[in-house]
Order: sequence, then structure tokens, then C-alpha cells
Amino acid sequence: MRDFHSTATPESLENMGDKLYLQILADIEKRQYDDVPSKLDEALKEEPIKFVNQLRCLRGIFAWVMADYKTAIQHFDTVILDPKSYMRLKVQAHIHRGEVYQAKGDRNRALADYNTAVQIDEDHPDPYLHRAQFYLSIEGLEQAIKDLEKCIELDEDFPAPWTQLVYGQYQMARTMTPSLLDQVFKNLGKMQEQFPLVGDVYALYGQVLQDQRQFSAAEEKFL
Repeated sequence: MRDFHSTATPESLENMGDKLYLQILADIEKRQYDDVPSKLDEALKEEPIKFVNQLRCLRGIFAWVMADYKTAIQHFDTVILDPKSYMRLKVQAHIHRGEVYQAKGDRNRALADYNTAVQIDEDHPDPYLHRAQFYLSIEGLEQAIKDLEKCIELDEDFPAPWTQLVYGQYQMARTMTPSLLDQVFKNLGKMQEQFPLVGDVYALYGQVLQDQRQFSAAEEKFL
């Protein structure tokens, strides 16, 4: 959600739709999602000026979550086609439209959107993460690992690409490149040191140890 953040205050805005956008961001930050879709609809009806495309993109995301794929795509299309949309918002619209197409089983359109997101902003970690997740879903391990390594290069402080990188590397070690196992354990140790409070790190570490029949060590990670 970092690309949706704003430093504006309600007092600095005149339009009610724009003011509602700030309320919506606060609700999302607090993980209070129940009223967000209706607030998004209300904000868009107010014809917002400053945050109209942010609202459209968020409405598309919530439509996608609720499996309303047609509505989601309509909102993402509007954001993508609007010349006033700033670059990183277009990136998010392509990423999330790609997720919708992927959920619909349209792999070609999904990959095309992820590729476009990368092309728009090669220095943004999110498109690489989502394209890697796409490749993992179709067992394209080499492509996924390459994207995850790039994502980490751009933002090493986010645990998700690390866990997915190690997962991909471990699958390659099991099926194609056994010598990669040493790198898997190096990265597991690095993740545990860098993200000591993230449960997914210990769960993945434990699963790998268990699969390698190191049951006592695995049990320590699951505790």
C-alpha cells in the first residue's frame, strides 16, 4: 500500500471525495476493511479531484478480492488509460489487473500485465515479486528466482520475497540442482537473522529441515 500513501491532511482538502480517501487509508492501516468498499463508492460519487485514480485503483483491488472480476478490470483499465495517472499508480493497476487475469485463468494477459509493470518502472520491487509469484504458480522456477533476486536487490527489508526465493531455490535443489541446497540453508540462516519475528521464516525453515529428515532441528523451528 506504500504507493497509495499521502501526506495530505483533511484540512488541506476541499473535495469530500478526497477527504474520504484519507479516511479509507486510515481504515486500511487499522485493518478495518468492512466499510471500505462502500466508502470507496461514496468517495467516487463525490467526483474527487486529487485522489480519483487512487480511489479507482483501490476500488478495483477490493472488487478483485470479492471476485467481482468485471468491476475490478473496469477500474484498473480506467486508471491505466488516464494520462493523469502517475507512474507508480499505473504500475499498481497493471499488477492487480494481472492478478485478476491470473485468477480468471488467463495466463497470457496476466503475464503481459506483469511485464508491462516492470517496463514502466524497472526500479520498483512490486512487479518483480508478483511476476515471480506467477512463475512459481506455473513451476517456472528459474524465472521466478531471477525476479525474486531482483526484488530483494531493490528492497531487502521485506520478508515475502526472501521466503519465496528460498522456496523456489529449494524446489530447484530437490528436482534439478542438488548443489543449490547449500545456498538454501545459507539464505534460511540469513532470513532468520534479518527477520527474527516473522513466523513464516521459521515455518519455512522447519519444513525444509523436516523434508531433509532433520526432525529435531525442525521441531525447534516450529516451536
